[in-house]
Amino acid sequence: MALLETALAYNRAGYNVIPLIPNDKTPPGGFGFKWWYTRPQSAAWVERTFTKYDGGNIGVLGGVTSTPGGRLYPYYLDFDDKGAYGELAPECPATRRYETFRGGHVWLFAHAPVRTHAYK
Repeated sequence: MALLETALAYNRAGYNVIPLIPNDKTPPGGFGFKWWYTRPQSAAWVERTFTKYDGGNIGVLGGVTSTPGGRLYPYYLDFDDKGAYGELAPECPATRRYETFRGGHVWLFAHAPVRTHAYK
């Protein structure tokens, strides 16, 4: 149940989450998630869903906050370089950080939607 506890923790922090298949970045077959880019999730939905799909991974979505009545928009930075992650991640206050094999992720909130952009 560690996956469920982690999914609920992200939900309480204001993020929408979806299940992903083990060792992959795709949802289980037939699982539609685009709905959750624009609508908040309830803790009850997260609990039902992650109990059913326990054993996979968690996808954290950008879009609207799952905090009721909130107008913050979650987004994340994906660092593919450990040097850039190590240099920039500590400069981001009040974030969630996760170091990966290639770099890391930093989750933030904005007061307006954030457009996706890749820097090379």
